[in-house]
Amino acid sequence: MSIRYATVLAACMPWLDAVESSLHEALERPGNRPVRALQRLRAVLYTAEQAKLQQIRERDAALLVERVGRLKDGRAVLFTQSYFRCDVYDFVAELSDV
Repeated sequence: MSIRYATVLAACMPWLDAVESSLHEALERPGNRPVRALQRLRAVLYTAEQAKLQQIRERDAALLVERVGRLKDGRAVLFTQSYFRCDVYDFVAELSDV
């Protein structure tokens, strides 16, 4: 239903095997869970590789959600890019204390 890419500041989670079922839980254990985020949404087209993963056609429409999560001190700790199929999702958002 979606594809998510995540980049984490290495100093905040130096071991990949720290992630069990949740990236946010893995960041929270050492005290590095983001407390605020800036998020951008925009329409894009799926690449051939992404379309294959989603079992749809190349250049089908997607909603790209990019997010930069920050620690209390303002450092960026997490950058994610999430691609959502436009034929599956309906978004409603109320954001508070990320």
